[in-house]
Amino acid sequence: AFLHWVERLDPLTLVVYSDGSLSSEGAASYGFTIHQNNVPIFDGSGRLGPAEVFDAEATGALEGLKAALNLQGSAAQTIFICLDNLAAATCLRGTPSDSSQDVFLEFQALAASHGATQVLWVPGHSSIPGNEQADKLAKAASSLLEPEGAQPTLAYLRRIAR
Repeated sequence: AFLHWVERLDPLTLVVYSDGSLSSEGAASYGFTIHQNNVPIFDGSGRLGPAEVFDAEATGALEGLKAALNLQGSAAQTIFICLDNLAAATCLRGTPSDSSQDVFLEFQALAASHGATQVLWVPGHSSIPGNEQADKLAKAASSLLEPEGAQPTLAYLRRIAR
C-alpha cells in the first residue's frame, strides 16, 4: 500500500526516509536518504555521542529534514519524513519525549516554518527501498568516530543511572 501511495505522489514531492541504530558496542548513529519521484537524490549519516537509539531516530529525522530544506526549490515542495520507529514518529508529530526534547523541538520548529511537512510511520523491514537504505546508512555510520566534545543525551544518562 505504501509503495503504491509513494508512486502517486507529485513528482516534486520530497520523501525523506530516516533511521537510527545502536550497535552492539553501544554506538548510536543515524542515516537518511531523500527521494524525489522515487529516485534517491541525497543521503547522509552520522554518529552521536553517548545516546540511545531513540535519540538516533530523532536526529536522523532532523538531519534529513534539514538536508531536504537545503535542496534547491524545496520551499515550494511537500516534504514527507518517513521512519519506522513509531514512538519517535509520534513524538516528532506531537508531544516530545522529555529525554530527547531538544532534537524534537528543533524538528517541530523547522517543520512548522516550512509548513508542508508531514511525519509518517512506515513498517520496518518490509521492502520499502528508502527505508532499507536509511537502515543501512545508519548501521554503517556506527563505525564512524564519536564526534568530539559530544555530550551524553538525557535518555542515555537516565538509562545508566537506573
